[in-house]
Amino acid sequence: MREDRDEGFQGLRKVKIDRSNLRKMKGRLWVGAERGFSLIELIGVLAIMGILASMTVPPILRQIRQAQSGNEEANLNEVARAIVEGIKATGTIPNPNIVPSNPGGWVNVAYNYTTLTDDIAPSGGFAPGTLHYVFPSETAFADTARRIYLDPTFLIYLNSQFGGVTGTFATPAGGWPATTPAPGNINFTNQAIKLYIVSSSRPDFVLSCSTNGANLQVAGNSYGNPAGAPLIDQLSSWVKATVSTTGFIQAPGTAVENWANNGHQYLHVKTVDLRPLFCRVELIDTAAPVVVDMDNVGSGYTSTPSPTNINGTTINYLTNVTGAVTNVNILNFFPAQRRSGLTGRTTNTTLVTNEVFGGGGLYASNRITTPGAPQFEINSLGATTIPNQQTNFYVIQGTTLRLISPPNVTTNSSTIQKDCQFEYYGGNWRQLY
Repeated sequence: MREDRDEGFQGLRKVKIDRSNLRKMKGRLWVGAERGFSLIELIGVLAIMGILASMTVPPILRQIRQAQSGNEEANLNEVARAIVEGIKATGTIPNPNIVPSNPGGWVNVAYNYTTLTDDIAPSGGFAPGTLHYVFPSETAFADTARRIYLDPTFLIYLNSQFGGVTGTFATPAGGWPATTPAPGNINFTNQAIKLYIVSSSRPDFVLSCSTNGANLQVAGNSYGNPAGAPLIDQLSSWVKATVSTTGFIQAPGTAVENWANNGHQYLHVKTVDLRPLFCRVELIDTAAPVVVDMDNVGSGYTSTPSPTNINGTTINYLTNVTGAVTNVNILNFFPAQRRSGLTGRTTNTTLVTNEVFGGGGLYASNRITTPGAPQFEINSLGATTIPNQQTNFYVIQGTTLRLISPPNVTTNSSTIQKDCQFEYYGGNWRQLY
């Protein structure tokens, strides 16, 4: 008995010592006893995970940044397209010296013509939009604002027309003047008239060039001085290309950004040539054919003097004084001279011809009256009378031009898509080309 009892106790001791082979009850199932990882094992696993992360995370980040860069290139194309459509629709050149969302600013000009969002929250108030900002969801979203700039000479021209850099550069009622006094003189046919859109596709890479706002790009500073404009020079000359000696994208210049060599790939510059948007319009008022009538004074006429208009080319009148017929040619007005035949519009101008007979002064007065002056209207901005019978100006492609014959009768209404010339003659407008 004692031996049996001793063997039982030894069995119990064995069970107590070899606990790892026991099973225990979980719910209604018997499962093997759990055993945790040791500290050394955990450290080993974490080390392996760290090595794997160090190998995989950088490529993933590069792919994300490359995707962001490609996406920004596409977005800049869309921004440029929206700005061009906005310019054509509103007749307004965006002013870099105006807050972008304010009237005359580039976001205000473009936001109706793109699916990118505006800076206004749906419920009112302010919320950064994808048109203005590259990363509107970032805490420092203001640093990711896209910027625009204009060629300096063109900006000076605009300043001269609109009374300063804070003006809204909208098409004037008389069109964009073809020539202006220096320093605002510009040649639309061969002058650089470009708009530059600049952005960064990394939120932590902030551009050196300032965001758009009051007095940003004014004549005389580094942004708008034609004699030396570092920012514009750097934007216009920069090409996103790899330098063979370094393997990095070439740097544009510190006026644009001052990132490290591996950062220039995240710079984006979109250049928009505005010259194709401007169309030259020439209007010619021939002030012809004129109307002539006679005012007879005195007595002794055998027959009443009368005016004669011969085919609208030579205006004269016939007087018959005591049987002698006198043909007095008072104005030659030939078709080849219609543009210069009259030095100005003449209304009820009296030309007096004295016919002396005997001792009496008999004369007749010939009155010449030109047709009423025609007018033109651009985009419903109000009618304008043609100055000096001939004028030329520029309008933005897509502008509506209404040509008006007196009294206020529209004889021609056109959407201008290219350079053109119109002539007014005989009470009607016709397009020459």
